[in-house]
Amino acid sequence: MESDAADMALFSRMAAQQQRPAAAASAAGSLFEVLHASTDPRAQALATQSSSTDVEFLLSLLSSPDAAVLEATTDALWKLVINSQNRAAVHRLGGTTTLLLLLRHAEPRVQRVAAGACGILALEAELRTALVSGGAAGSLSLLLAGKSERVAEQAAKAVANLAVGEAARQALVETGAPERLAQLLMQAGPSASLRKACCRAIAALVGGFAAGAEGAAAFCAAGGVPSVVHCLNRASEAAGSTVDTLPRAAARASHGLALHPSGSHALVEAGAIGPLVLLLANGTSGGATAAAAAAALGALACVHEHRRRIAEGRAVALLARAIASEELSLVESACGALRVLAQSELAIAQLAESAAIEPLVRLLTKGDAQLREVAAALLGTIALHPRGRSRVLATGAVPALV
Repeated sequence: MESDAADMALFSRMAAQQQRPAAAASAAGSLFEVLHASTDPRAQALATQSSSTDVEFLLSLLSSPDAAVLEATTDALWKLVINSQNRAAVHRLGGTTTLLLLLRHAEPRVQRVAAGACGILALEAELRTALVSGGAAGSLSLLLAGKSERVAEQAAKAVANLAVGEAARQALVETGAPERLAQLLMQAGPSASLRKACCRAIAALVGGFAAGAEGAAAFCAAGGVPSVVHCLNRASEAAGSTVDTLPRAAARASHGLALHPSGSHALVEAGAIGPLVLLLANGTSGGATAAAAAAALGALACVHEHRRRIAEGRAVALLARAIASEELSLVESACGALRVLAQSELAIAQLAESAAIEPLVRLLTKGDAQLREVAAALLGTIALHPRGRSRVLATGAVPALV
């Protein structure tokens, strides 16, 4: 039986907002130390004439033949464009075009900082359009296939920020980004930060229903899904973390992939259900990680034959417990997943005995309109089971329902 379009749309809307990266510090020395030491006479002459926060001055240095000057200057611009006004100034003064050229520079150290700066520029819709028009998709895809892990990581982060609109996704898919991300994840021993960047990029690339479907199919065909599942198993890295963890990024990638038939089937075949359920159970994973796992399970459950496999584990009980959470994103994802799972008789029987009923009754009066609707539907489904019906009546749900 084909997955239900309405359920797929629900889990697409629940896709978590990608966390935006901050600029990384450069390994290069300060800009003016580099200018003084440069073999470029023009750079030496400019070393004492301006400021490292002067956008026009910095852009003038990007024509230097000295790779050290290009690295230090682009690194300074990378930091400056975190500010939206500076992003606009860089673009107005032609910096976007120059940075795109630097993505093709022969030196990996220049490529890395150029990818970092372009990734921050991609936070602006207007600049995303300019980047795509200027060939950023092809350049970043090439950097994903390079020998430098540090360059590939910044390229993957830039892809995640660029792949917001359909045109950018399409361009990235056409230039082979999904396949190269799969290859990066499949390599022996990539760092956790590189794997996380790749998972974030995949989540963004597969987020639509046109280019997203093509991207998911390409990533699956390249054999990348088992590597995403492997990243789900790194839950221990989430303990005490306040940043976007690898398991969370992998859960979000799983959610995006599960919205497409190719990705959904590949995830189940690769054994994703168990690790996703463990992320729900792991209290150290954090609410955002659990919410991403719940959303991924709900998306997988949109395919009829996957529902029983999900319900046979601890998923229903853990999702029911999550409804009582104080984190709204987790409550929404858990309710959405249970709404789909409740089309299975096994899940209904489990819900009838679960801890979901009282939190669902509370949502009838405290939740927003969408949550109230889902809570009412779930209570109605639970009441189809004799044990569930008696428990729903015992909680006094009827007045709230009417």
